[in-house]
Amino acid sequence: MGICHNCCLYQRSVRGFDLTPAEPDVLSSHADKTGERFWHVAGSLLAGMVGMIISLSTMNTAARYIALFLQAQSYAGFIVFYSWISNTFPRPPMKRAVALALINAFSQLGNIAGSYVSCLIAVYHSGADSFFQVWPKTYGPTYRNSYGITISCFGFVWLYLS
Repeated sequence: MGICHNCCLYQRSVRGFDLTPAEPDVLSSHADKTGERFWHVAGSLLAGMVGMIISLSTMNTAARYIALFLQAQSYAGFIVFYSWISNTFPRPPMKRAVALALINAFSQLGNIAGSYVSCLIAVYHSGADSFFQVWPKTYGPTYRNSYGITISCFGFVWLYLS
């Protein structure tokens, strides 16, 4: 029938990003019921930081698998944060739309810049003249530098929110 033998394995395994869509729904509805958003955003970022610290400190497969679930929870805080921003600018609708567009655009700058920064670091370390090496080979397989940068950014956001 054209079904590979690995399909059953893929159907039984659960990855961290497969469970992530349910968590923002629960988190945002609880934040709306309680009227409190800071601890929902900060707690979500803290769960992501704990997951990154686990991944940074060990190469154990089981521990990194659990850390993947914790890292995926940090995105739920961003969804609650967007609803917080949306309620901050209630009127007029045009002002709220512009504010959300600017905040969303600036929040994605890290994703764009992160690709080029890692590329520039790879060129610097390898001494090559081309930009085809995206991730430096010195980062893998632990990716401690990447986790350290993300933990420091999450910590900065947490301090900024408080």
